[in-house]
Amino acid sequence: MLHYIFNPRSIAIVGASENPLKMGNHVLVSLIEGGYAGKIYPVNPKYDYLLNLKAYPSVETIPDQVDLTVVIVPREQVVQVMEECGRKGVKGAIVIGAGFREAYLCDGDKYHNELAKVTKKYGIKVIGPNTFGVVNLHASLNASFTPAFSKLKAGNIALVAQSGGVCHTIMPYALKYGIGFSKVLSIGNRLNVDFPEMLDYLLTDEDTRSIAIYVEGVDDPRRLMDAARRVVPHKPIVVYKVGRFSKADVASLSHTGSLAGDYMLYDAAFRQVGIIQADDCIELVSMAKALAYQPPARGNRVAVISLTAGPGMILAETCERMGLKLAEFSYKTKSRIDEIVPPMTMRHNPVDLGLLAAEGEKSGEVIKAVFEDECVDAVVIGYLYSWYGDFLKVPVQEVIECHKAHGKPVSVCLAYPEGVWDHLMKTLEENSIPTFPTNELAAKAIWSLVEYGRILRHKYGVSLG
Repeated sequence: MLHYIFNPRSIAIVGASENPLKMGNHVLVSLIEGGYAGKIYPVNPKYDYLLNLKAYPSVETIPDQVDLTVVIVPREQVVQVMEECGRKGVKGAIVIGAGFREAYLCDGDKYHNELAKVTKKYGIKVIGPNTFGVVNLHASLNASFTPAFSKLKAGNIALVAQSGGVCHTIMPYALKYGIGFSKVLSIGNRLNVDFPEMLDYLLTDEDTRSIAIYVEGVDDPRRLMDAARRVVPHKPIVVYKVGRFSKADVASLSHTGSLAGDYMLYDAAFRQVGIIQADDCIELVSMAKALAYQPPARGNRVAVISLTAGPGMILAETCERMGLKLAEFSYKTKSRIDEIVPPMTMRHNPVDLGLLAAEGEKSGEVIKAVFEDECVDAVVIGYLYSWYGDFLKVPVQEVIECHKAHGKPVSVCLAYPEGVWDHLMKTLEENSIPTFPTNELAAKAIWSLVEYGRILRHKYGVSLG
């Protein structure tokens, strides 16, 4: 049934409006500007036409089949609207309005229970209440109140958040650095679509390679963990879980109607089923990006290559702090590097290429030697813009060719002024090599690939060759 929410042939917007200050207008604009190719039916008895679309007084007066309804009316009217949707045969609904199960709101539980009853009666799957909407970039579907989500690139990360605000927090970063998504949504108060239902749906979604989830609290953690066990052997899951402290727990209850619960119990459960944990929103989407682009690592031995010593030390220290082992190069590799890299710089992991900055071919030879070393399981590379003009040669093609030849996961930090190296970032990412604006993110990305490899090998018995 979730198929009709993410791939509807027709959509009704109940509460559509011509007023640009109302969400009913924003949703309509999102669908139109996002390029949705299906039929759009504005529903509001005040209008005959809205944005050149014929409007209808109710869902039941629409002459054609409706797959999905976006509901943007006061909570007192939602149950009646859902009754009409049920009689009409609507398969899915997005309920944007709040005021149902959140704490401190009068009669919230009553309205929530009534809505649950009517949707169960007709078998309607609901995203929300208390959601900003649903986005499917591969279907040009932006069924949300934020038109800007249509500007995101279509990719292979599914972002499922309890909070719509978190999706909006991640969006500017994703737009700036070209991170692509398959699906983006907030599940809000989770009437009858919760994290387990979403994980099971995304398991079979061909457009999704990795799953990023933001969790405040869930009513039945066991269901979430059981779903994760079904998914993790096939697709990685990264989680950012809040509620480590008592005040955050109370805030979670008033936000999406859920208690965050004992963080230590969640931490243990996530580790048990192989969910990878992030510490903030940017880490969440950055790790998910690396996992969508790159294969899992066969071991935890990491090689660090940088353009200057300081960033190389940051990369190395971050890797070690995350539990990774700096690879001990073989005698053959050390000898090859010694022949190329001048002796007055770091050469044996981390490797400092600063004195070869103008010699892309020699830098490429060092990178090739590192990738070929059987003592290396993964590679993290840091380059920063620090010289004038064309002096600095970034060995982009060498990195791409080495990764293709050896299949070892790699992440790259490209730190540069806006607009300078956009073409390099684009080339790397078009070849499935993830880039990041900081050394710390690049190192944590490579950690996630090592961690997922460990999870597959040791928890699920998956052979990585």
